Amino acid sequence: MKNLLASLLLTIVSIATANATILNATTNVDNTFRLYVSTSDATLGTLMGSGVDWPTTYTSSALLAANTTQYIHLVATNQGGPGGFLGMFTLSDTAFAFDNGTQTLLTNPTDWMQNTTGFGNASSAAVAEGSNGVGPWGLRGGYGANSPTWIWNYVSNNGNDFQTVYFSARINSRDDGQQVPEPASLVLLALGLAGLAVARKRSAK
Repeated sequence: MKNLLASLLLTIVSIATANATILNATTNVDNTFRLYVSTSDATLGTLMGSGVDWPTTYTSSALLAANTTQYIHLVATNQGGPGGFLGMFTLSDTAFAFDNGTQTLLTNPTDWMQNTTGFGNASSAAVAEGSNGVGPWGLRGGYGANSPTWIWNYVSNNGNDFQTVYFSARINSRDDGQQVPEPASLVLLALGLAGLAVARKRSAK
């Protein structure tokens, strides 16, 4: 009986994980960054990835909570010289969409907001510094045929700043009824199946 219940729970968890929406990130930041996903634009959120070397293209991923609008939060710190954030974000299915209506979001001055005081504070649109390949950074690998734009809070690629910039972009839930079941629903399903198995075993005796 214990083996049956464990098997049922494992199957349910596997199904839930397989159907969950995954947010994938590809990023370069001059100089360091911490990447979060949050259910509130005013709260930092859960750490998704980080990096300390701007020429390195970092990748990371996170599961999104179902039926909830969420936010990408990136804290970028420049340590002198030019500052910039280059990135590509993708969603594994259509349960969510970025503000551009698709499952792919590149860094650009339209879909990203920024400020230098923290999440939840007044923000303005990010400023474009040029597409991947522009100087002084050159072409960064890992983006395929996509051409994200380096962004910052001003055009700093000929400057020398030591700012920390807070970038934010929204991930919208489609709420189409095809989301991953809530944990409570999964537990009830497991208990119901276990109860049926017990009843069948007793009737067999």
